[in-house]
Amino acid sequence: MSRTIYDEKRQYQADIIKEFAKNGVVERSAKYYDKNLAMDKEILLEFLKSTQEKELNSLGLKDDEIISKINDYIIKNGILECLKNGVMINNTNLELVYNKESSGFNADLAQKYEKNKITIMQEVNADNENKERVDLVVFVNGVAFACMELKSNYSGQDYKDAIKQYKEDRNPQNRLFDNRLGAIVFFALDLYECYMTTKLEKSKTKFLAFNKGKGSGSETGAGNDEAEDKISNVWYLWEEVLVKDNIIDLIKNFIFDDKGVMIFPRYHQMDLVHKVKSDILKNSEYKNYLIQHSAGSGKTKSIAWLAYMLASLYKNGSVRYESVIIVTDRIVVDRQLQNEINKIKHQEGFIKALGDENSSKDLKDAIKNSVKIIISTIQKFSYIKDELKNFDTKCAVIIDEAHSSTSGSNMEALIDTLSAEFSAENKPKNISLFGFTATPKKSTLQIFGKKDINGFYAPFHLYSMKQAIEEGYILNVLDNYTTYNTLYNIVLKSSDKEVEQNQAKRKIRDIIKHNTDIIKSRVAVIAEHFASSGSALLGSKAKAMVVCEDIESVIRYYYAFCEYCAGRYDFKPLIAFSGQKEVDGAEFSESEINGISEASLPSEFNKDERRVLFVANKYQTGFDQNKLCIMYVIKALSGITAVQTLSRLNRICPEFPHKTTFVLDFVNKFDDIIGSFKPYYTQTILKDGIDMADLLDIDAKIDGYNILMPLEEKMVAAAIINIDDNTQKMIRPYFTKAI
Repeated sequence: MSRTIYDEKRQYQADIIKEFAKNGVVERSAKYYDKNLAMDKEILLEFLKSTQEKELNSLGLKDDEIISKINDYIIKNGILECLKNGVMINNTNLELVYNKESSGFNADLAQKYEKNKITIMQEVNADNENKERVDLVVFVNGVAFACMELKSNYSGQDYKDAIKQYKEDRNPQNRLFDNRLGAIVFFALDLYECYMTTKLEKSKTKFLAFNKGKGSGSETGAGNDEAEDKISNVWYLWEEVLVKDNIIDLIKNFIFDDKGVMIFPRYHQMDLVHKVKSDILKNSEYKNYLIQHSAGSGKTKSIAWLAYMLASLYKNGSVRYESVIIVTDRIVVDRQLQNEINKIKHQEGFIKALGDENSSKDLKDAIKNSVKIIISTIQKFSYIKDELKNFDTKCAVIIDEAHSSTSGSNMEALIDTLSAEFSAENKPKNISLFGFTATPKKSTLQIFGKKDINGFYAPFHLYSMKQAIEEGYILNVLDNYTTYNTLYNIVLKSSDKEVEQNQAKRKIRDIIKHNTDIIKSRVAVIAEHFASSGSALLGSKAKAMVVCEDIESVIRYYYAFCEYCAGRYDFKPLIAFSGQKEVDGAEFSESEINGISEASLPSEFNKDERRVLFVANKYQTGFDQNKLCIMYVIKALSGITAVQTLSRLNRICPEFPHKTTFVLDFVNKFDDIIGSFKPYYTQTILKDGIDMADLLDIDAKIDGYNILMPLEEKMVAAAIINIDDNTQKMIRPYFTKAI
């Protein structure tokens, strides 16, 4: 086989081993691997004898008997449970991993923690036939933790080939690949990107991006920045992630089992918690933090991990926060958060979720009694926020602004109030505020943000909308954004022949030409468009939202739509608005029109027969319905409101992986909507199509940038002809420049 510029086996793999060694990871020969146990038994026994000799002696068992008993316990309880809490043998508990001592008072634990040992093996055979060989396996105290499959782009392969290898050539029944008994996480990487999964199940395996992000600010997208001084752009895997402190932190404080699936943090989730912790330990004051994470970032888990870290944090030998208060706007989120935190660590009295049956007094009492994590609705928190400043309790308050759905104004009011009352001059010395939002307002930036080198307020941590879209966690709602004027021109400029062949176009053209009543005209266009282009999407389960200007207009549009559809279409629309409204002498309320309670509207709209939802200042933020594909806008939108409203469509739908979105805007201008999205996600859009002349023009412009220089081409060619160990370093700058 001819030699490539940078071979993944002989060079990339060897270089990674050297990098691991710099961080104290010891290489072990694969001959020590026991494929039936997914262990390096020698290292495990060495760890047990150096940390728990007394316990081992009390058991009076031989080495092989101890390993056998440990294996029996793992089979019964799963590897994660055993790594977190140890194994029980004859009423004696043996720890497989020691957690880091945090209080500063437990010298014995600190000493035992140092005995934890991270090792690595190359070319590990996972099956009896030696056909399923893994490039690298990382072990914690002899127990398999992470598998790594490597590809070098210079060999004509990339991370996708590694993923394919996991899916097609790895048998989940082999111990190493068993998601309950074997390794915890599986990485697929090349020189530029990294993906991971915790559950191998052949073609059904789902890999998630595990990248830092490429670019900066709102321009941050998928992938990793070029790292010229590193062996690859995935350097963080062996410098940050798979090192002793972090592996043990992941085991003890992050990874949890969710109905048979190991939940492993995505890179930005882990990075957020680490950076907040580092900043708190570095600074003496109780600061405020803004976390700007897009929809699709896994925010509920991020909040759970952050809250757990804050509740367990010691600084200078004392507890940093006696209570962590999570303020949300939906009781369902309260329960979800409570469940997530309990999965990380279940401890009686550690978490208290205050539901509808609790009062603000219960919240006050929980704070005074130093309950570690308190989950409260905004209503209860609003009653006690003034008193909070007078409490002696050291508190962290996590506010999830993005979860403001039916009462978004309440959350915004709270943020505005905190901006004044908890600003730098007035902020209590014993309280830190952590604000989560995808779309921060100026007031939010001022209270939670930090000043950058240019004097502007910026978030402490960012996971951009662009990165979420490019990594496939949300959809780009601007992909199929169309104004009514554009639709109008397309329809009216169509030839008679085109119109005759397209029944939908013919109907819409007749409506536009002949209907002078604006409301009737618009609802007719909406109904015909949804009937012809939208209702059949997602296996005829697609849903639409009609965004109206105010309560009176939403009532009028709703009834006009019902009247138009009568005898034509059975879309079973719903309406959403707050309070009551008098229109033409009659009193209307949402529940009376729908015939259901306000609280049950989301579940009612989830039914397949419910297809269209008319809204006015409600469900424009924080409302997640993944079958929502189409939006009709009859309301002036700008800035954050435009982004939040259109983003109701951006949720992916696992049941229908090829979901697309469409927006028909009757009121706003194309450039204004694009401008609203720019602070959060900037993109280039070709408005009017492209032809060959445009392509030739672009080609000439590219040539003008001198991306490919003849001299550089010759230097690269010469280096490739004489391939040696330095070839990659020699040619990489030229490839980087061209890319």
